[in-house]
Amino acid sequence: MIFCKKCFLTSIVLFVLLIILLTVPVGASLTGWRQNYGGTNDETATSLVQTSEGGYAIAGYTQSFGAGMDDFWLVKTDSSGDLEWSQAYGGTSIDRAYSLVQTSDGGYAIVGETLSYGAGGGDFWLVKTDTNGNVQWNKLYGGTDRDSARSLVQTSDGGYALAGYSYSSDVGINNAWLVKTDDLGNMKWNKTYGGTESDLVMSLVQTSDGGYALAGETYSFGAGMDDFWLVKTDESGTMQWNQTYGGTGTDGIFTYLVQTSDGGYAIAGQTDSFGAGNTDFWLVKTDGAGNMKWSRTYGGEVNDIVVSLVQTSDGGYALAGHTRSFSAGGYDVWLVKTDENGMVPDFRVHIRADGAVEGTDKIQQDGNTYTFTDDIFSEIVVERDNIIVDGAGYTLYGPGSGKGFDLPEANNVTIQNTNIQDFKYGIVLQTSFYNTISRNNIKNNRNGIDLTYSYDNIISGNTIKSNIWGIGFFGGSHNIISGNIITANGDGFHMYGSYNTITGNTISNNSNDGFILRDSSMYNAIRENTITNNSDGIYSFGLHSIVSLKTT
Repeated sequence: MIFCKKCFLTSIVLFVLLIILLTVPVGASLTGWRQNYGGTNDETATSLVQTSEGGYAIAGYTQSFGAGMDDFWLVKTDSSGDLEWSQAYGGTSIDRAYSLVQTSDGGYAIVGETLSYGAGGGDFWLVKTDTNGNVQWNKLYGGTDRDSARSLVQTSDGGYALAGYSYSSDVGINNAWLVKTDDLGNMKWNKTYGGTESDLVMSLVQTSDGGYALAGETYSFGAGMDDFWLVKTDESGTMQWNQTYGGTGTDGIFTYLVQTSDGGYAIAGQTDSFGAGNTDFWLVKTDGAGNMKWSRTYGGEVNDIVVSLVQTSDGGYALAGHTRSFSAGGYDVWLVKTDENGMVPDFRVHIRADGAVEGTDKIQQDGNTYTFTDDIFSEIVVERDNIIVDGAGYTLYGPGSGKGFDLPEANNVTIQNTNIQDFKYGIVLQTSFYNTISRNNIKNNRNGIDLTYSYDNIISGNTIKSNIWGIGFFGGSHNIISGNIITANGDGFHMYGSYNTITGNTISNNSNDGFILRDSSMYNAIRENTITNNSDGIYSFGLHSIVSLKTT
């Protein structure tokens, strides 16, 4: 959920983009647009549908219009996003819409939570409108405590199913709650699901057998603090089975569910149990009984948050959300498209310890040599020792973060002839020995090359340009850094390390220091380097290093 002024919503732009991308035929031209909707205060969008005539309907809540602090808000546009009409619904307190469907009669049904009406500290509220957003009827469902609806479907009998969570139940802190109505919103039955802790539902589908599948998070069951939770019921809401998925951390928060074309399920949400960062996109695929077939994580070193999931016409998946890991600043919209097995070509490539290449078809293997056959948009993790990776003049592109080549504990690996740009770290050697980094062009990264507690490596003949730090050296010894051009960076060479040889390099035109030798750096041989036109040539805290300059 994204809060913003004037409803210029990254979530809406993203959802519309997702629909356009998935409905335009392959090879057709794609014309994008974006639109603002809102008033002088904050508007929040939570749900979007493409309407039967090709336009869009957006549901959420508004502080600029209506009667209360927040009101349900329904916005209708044409196919170009131009506003046709909008309507607000609510009372004097807080009323927030979370899910929207276009109904079989061409109108709309919206569900969410109301504090303006009802019996408790928040009730399920279902509002039915005609094609112009005029209210036809509305219904409340709830007990004496808080009850919040988060997902809605129109069922095959013309009625509705609403799912969310309830604090009004006598069991647990809060339980998942499923409400079934007729076509006029009159309750036919309701069911709660959960244990002694907090359990909630964020997504609902009616399944092909007429029953229901609900996805959310559970604190009552599973392995960690909270886990993904999938509940399957029959057509009367009686539970048939439930499954949890997760690790020892937090897995869930907002979860999104589709029934897949093979009769199984796909669930998307966030995880900090698995993946690369604080929170990553997590996609879980199950069979028809909820048994996990596979799971995949997508993300970087910081936070990446899913807000939508669809299965695409080719059998793959599209996940939409927000990324901090790969953003230009703050959170950016992020769209991830996978194949039917959840794989993203060129997302993160692995050269495995057994020699296998995973994640791209743009690296050709010939024995111990791995050669690029095209540009690659990815990070590459090297797990195999005693190999040569030859970029063959192609470029390894990054998203502004991550590691271009990551060599954790790698030994005797050569990285050569590769253009490496737009990463947080161009090349990372961590606890790595006897590697050679040669004849690469490394530019526009935060750190061009980063060495951490690495020994007996050779870095030679590279052009390291337009990084914040050209080379960052954090521990390690007996490395040879020679014949490199280190230019137009912030700091050319930033060093914490001892017993290394730095010779024959050209370190020039760096905006800060050409060479910073920190106080833990001792007994290094720094000979015959050309250090010129930097703000400071050598800035030394180091002791007992041998410094001999060709020119300064």
